[in-house]
Amino acid sequence: MPGGHVQVIDPSVLHPVTFTSDAAHIRVAAPWTSSAGGRVEFHFRTVEPTGLMLYSSPGSGGGSLSIELYDGRLYVNVDDGSTGGFRKYALDARSERVDDGRARHVSVQLDNDVVRMSLDDFQRVER
Repeated sequence: MPGGHVQVIDPSVLHPVTFTSDAAHIRVAAPWTSSAGGRVEFHFRTVEPTGLMLYSSPGSGGGSLSIELYDGRLYVNVDDGSTGGFRKYALDARSERVDDGRARHVSVQLDNDVVRMSLDDFQRVER
């Protein structure tokens, strides 16, 4: 989807997105702040070990979110716009690689400075 835009809000039908270049990723237009909160949830499968999957650029109040693969592992990067700044979380409690082509489910939710993350059946909560 070079140069394409996707807006999905509670879809009734799921539509797959295929990344066709190394520079492709999904950009979330809304800022990611602790006061506004937010939730991002998606399914993916890949055989690529490294790449940016999703990025939310900072808004006027600061705050951003990115989800990336590095060496086959999933990482969630959060700057909630507070004075705490940028935080990086590994989302792979079992040290399991996610670049094996299997379907995976990811959810990240920010609410009042609490980050709730899940990868398949593993859940992590950070304050």
